[in-house]
Amino acid sequence: MQGFQSSREFLVYHQDVLCAQASAVWLLVNAKTGHVSRITDEVRNAFDLLDKAVFDTPLPTRGKSLDNACEAYVGTVGRRDIDTNGHMNNIRYLEYALEALPEDVVRAPLPSTVDIVFRRQMLPGTKFRCLYGVTPGGRHQVELQSGDGTVSHAFVWFYD
Repeated sequence: MQGFQSSREFLVYHQDVLCAQASAVWLLVNAKTGHVSRITDEVRNAFDLLDKAVFDTPLPTRGKSLDNACEAYVGTVGRRDIDTNGHMNNIRYLEYALEALPEDVVRAPLPSTVDIVFRRQMLPGTKFRCLYGVTPGGRHQVELQSGDGTVSHAFVWFYD
């Protein structure tokens, strides 16, 4: 934890076999003001940092809209999507990205790696669209944008 952000590393095991790993960078946001806040010693001490994992895999870039992307799914954030913080739950971004993947990608074994970069929260009633495309490196990319295309809320990549 440093300044306004902290890194979190996750390892998931099934019967002593590592089956998933994830990295996340978080910003501390004041729930009352909605503004980014500096991490204090009080906040820092609230977390157990003893079992910190470090991965060699770099975090993905912040994301870039693809010229070859096409609209693949359209929706509105509903009550079912909202978490206790009043915005769309992180897992819902992944679920909507899966809806945007082409049928041939979904019918084949799904790629083994998923990266998500969250850029801006989605609130109840937000109209959004998912744009699907393939990056120059061959990754399946879904960009979750505001319905009018002016805000990128998240980027999701599926690849091996």
